[in-house]
Amino acid sequence: MPQVPNFVGREEQMDNLRKALDHVESEARRRIATLWGEGGIGKTQLVLHYAEERRHGGLAYIFWVNSENSAAVDRSFSAIAVELNLPGATGHGNHINNKYWVLQFLDKISELEQYPAAEEAATEELTGRLGGLPLALFFDLYVKYTPRVHAQSDKDLHLQPFYSRGGLHGAYQYSFKSLNGTSARELFRVLCIIGPDAIPLSLFQLENSENVPESLEFCRDEWDLQIEVEALLKASLVRAKPETSYLYVHGVIQVEFHSTLSVEERRESFMTAAKLLYEAFPKLVNGLSFRHVWKQCESFASHVVALCQFYETEKCKSRSDNEFDELVKCLDSCAWYLRDIGDYNQNDVLVQFGFEICRDKNSPEYASLLNTAGIIVTRNNIKQAYQYHNECLRDWQIRTTILATHINVIVDGMTRSNHNTKALRIDMMKPEYERKQIINIRHSNIAEAFIQKGEYDKAIQNLGISRQAAVDEFGEDTFYDADVDFIMGHLHYRKGEIAQATLCYTRACMIYSSEGASSMQTVAALYKVDCVHVAQRNLDLAVQHLKKALELAELNRNVKGDGEEVARVKRKYAEALSLRREGSDEQESRRIHEEPEKERKSIQKPLLGEPPDTERNYNIQVAPYYRGNRHPNSFARLCSNVGRVWAQRGNFSDALAIMEECRGILEGLNADLYSIMNNLGNLHLSMGSAETAFKMHSDATAMLPRQNNGAVVLNELNLGRICIKLGRFEEAKNRINKADKDNTDANFAIHIKYYRALLFRAEKKLSSARDEFQATVDAMEKRKDFRNLLHAICLFKQGLIPADQGDKMKLEKDGKVAAELLENAEKTRRELQGDKFDPQNRSQQVFDSLVDGQLR
Repeated sequence: MPQVPNFVGREEQMDNLRKALDHVESEARRRIATLWGEGGIGKTQLVLHYAEERRHGGLAYIFWVNSENSAAVDRSFSAIAVELNLPGATGHGNHINNKYWVLQFLDKISELEQYPAAEEAATEELTGRLGGLPLALFFDLYVKYTPRVHAQSDKDLHLQPFYSRGGLHGAYQYSFKSLNGTSARELFRVLCIIGPDAIPLSLFQLENSENVPESLEFCRDEWDLQIEVEALLKASLVRAKPETSYLYVHGVIQVEFHSTLSVEERRESFMTAAKLLYEAFPKLVNGLSFRHVWKQCESFASHVVALCQFYETEKCKSRSDNEFDELVKCLDSCAWYLRDIGDYNQNDVLVQFGFEICRDKNSPEYASLLNTAGIIVTRNNIKQAYQYHNECLRDWQIRTTILATHINVIVDGMTRSNHNTKALRIDMMKPEYERKQIINIRHSNIAEAFIQKGEYDKAIQNLGISRQAAVDEFGEDTFYDADVDFIMGHLHYRKGEIAQATLCYTRACMIYSSEGASSMQTVAALYKVDCVHVAQRNLDLAVQHLKKALELAELNRNVKGDGEEVARVKRKYAEALSLRREGSDEQESRRIHEEPEKERKSIQKPLLGEPPDTERNYNIQVAPYYRGNRHPNSFARLCSNVGRVWAQRGNFSDALAIMEECRGILEGLNADLYSIMNNLGNLHLSMGSAETAFKMHSDATAMLPRQNNGAVVLNELNLGRICIKLGRFEEAKNRINKADKDNTDANFAIHIKYYRALLFRAEKKLSSARDEFQATVDAMEKRKDFRNLLHAICLFKQGLIPADQGDKMKLEKDGKVAAELLENAEKTRRELQGDKFDPQNRSQQVFDSLVDGQLR
């Protein structure tokens, strides 16, 4: 922080500071002092003078934490961590991570962030009553104009107290009036729009001077710019550190100067600042990382955020469709950098601001914002992420035709929706210097798709290409090198190669930790390492590491909202304690597991019925990247499962919508569509669309995994059942007989009996139908499977046969039996569907909805 030269006076306050803060050997403790007073009265300079005094006294380290906003606090802690060379601290912008290590260093004093509400209210009331002339800010002017200052004070004495806002206002006006009609005023207008601290002079010294706005034309010449900066320094409106090229403006001065500007002047200043930041901030190209230019991004990021805050106050409206286009691009680039360093809170602010001001929702700028937003919410809202990416890619033919010059946006959007092969083909057409910066990510994503399909050799081949490209471009032991290990760990884990998985996860964890010890990638890798330790029953090590992983996950929940990661780490931690069974482990295990299990059920029960307490059901809550499976195939499977549950509850419209969403995802992946086509066919049949259902199942026939005998049998049964609905009984009989001939599974033998019963009933062979339904029931009861869904359906249809026969005498004779059978069926239905689902009639369709689509 720049100091006022020749600081004098304030001895009483200095003595109070010394008494409060000076170290006393006989009374070693943490010492705290608070200074309060109106902005500009000299608090900062008083503290700086004390700090300088202590530095000369031999104190090794004195740190200044800028608390303008949460982002500024994080940046200050980050600088402290790097200066102290703390283990785990990094010097490339990972502020949240570095703040964590400082708090660890300071003996976990995170409680400093929590203030009692009563104290906060009292402080606000106290500061509201205090005031004073800003002599520390305007020392030079005070010396020069002392008689005029006091004359003005005496003149207004009958109107207001000396320590009042009026005195401050008068002092400000002396400085501001000195700028009238000067270029320095134009410069100062911009300085008062952006962040008050560490404003880089390079913002006004653009690489291409022709891009400097006309109002700042003097900035094109370095000498002229320095003259205007000197004018502001002389007026004590800004300060500068001699050894750096940064300017500082007091926040109070910024606010006061705004009040002197007209609405139009404030708008012009906003647009000028936006233009400068757009030109100065590195440009986002093709979704590439900003790692090579993090330092440059860091210089401007806080000022982009400040510009957003100014807009929130002023609400400057665009006067043409494209007036804010450059600002939107700047916001997107800055948001991408904040994603790089893990600052998700500020990232979200910029993205939402971009959505608000972007007028053209079909522009590449808007598409890029959607892509960035999709990547961010993937960490804890995969469905919202898919919606963002899907919108990004809407009207695909139009985009590729009209936006040919913006192919990078399109390719990046394709990648995020996992159209990786298409994206790779386009990438290979680019110049080498562009291609080599992204090709590693493409091959990693393709490798994961192959892992999902079980094609491990192809996955390993693509990971080899990815690693070589990552090392060539970013160096060994860097993030993308670790990324390959992380994915390779998944491959080995799936294959049961635990030792190799351990090595891969451990190396990934070490590298991730070196770049950001509290990052979500680190937590995810640490979690996977511990999964291996639990599997190998290295329980002491697992408990030790999981405790650390939980601490880091909790930190991320506080700043990034990732409660799902906390939940799965807690579950694994509880599992490790339960298996170890030392001391109070069992009791602690139950306590730790209770909260996440309750939360998980509340989230999943409306979608999945009664989801069991399994590792998989915890994993599906976490973004695919961190769960060890970033491929959207998992989300597609979840959509399919949810659709089946809704169909079983009779909610056919919602079931159809989410199953079609699943189909769209899988088509985009060029993935296996058999299962979803099968489910859609069953659903359409339940909805009465037999022709559509037959087409769905016929299409599924061409996709059949021939090595899966069960799938072949089920497909024949489904087609046979649809033929029954369509009245094509002979074809139905042939398909059911073929399924019977091909079947080798005892479970399917029961299903085949059921389908034969359906055919007999449709053919009016009611005695045969009753016998076949009874044979199905007997087979299930023999297996003591009394609460099976199919059991309820057989009871129901068996009870309908007397009515089918149309024999009044037989109905009277068997009516009691039929009623009993139907009552049993209804009882089972209510147990399964609950009281909330209470249809007006007990139609066949209602009972059919109980049965899994493959049986229905």
